Amino acid sequence: MFSSIARRNFNENGVLVGTHGDYPLETRLVAQEYKVPFVDLEYYSELLEASYGSEKSKGLHLHFKPGEIPYYPEGKSDDTHLSKKGALAIAGLAIDQIKLWNDDSLDKLKKAIK
Repeated sequence: MFSSIARRNFNENGVLVGTHGDYPLETRLVAQEYKVPFVDLEYYSELLEASYGSEKSKGLHLHFKPGEIPYYPEGKSDDTHLSKKGALAIAGLAIDQIKLWNDDSLDKLKKAIK
């Protein structure tokens, strides 16, 4: 089970501010109740976003200037959805955490990860 990823939401001081309220806590509690492996992607993606900082983290999301790419001729400023770079980074975080799980039921999945 995975939590949601963090949104790119930096305050005026350059500090990443959460946007999901109690939802990440609820996912943790459900995973605990059902005794299933859990990856706190919100936590790890917060670390990722913060390591990039307010401006550079735009590269992890859909931020395009007008005319930069044909699909968004008027530009795009989306702090929720990921760019290819961001998607690959988040997938890497998830894979790294899956590899750490000590759960025999996940052996097949772990072997399939390259």
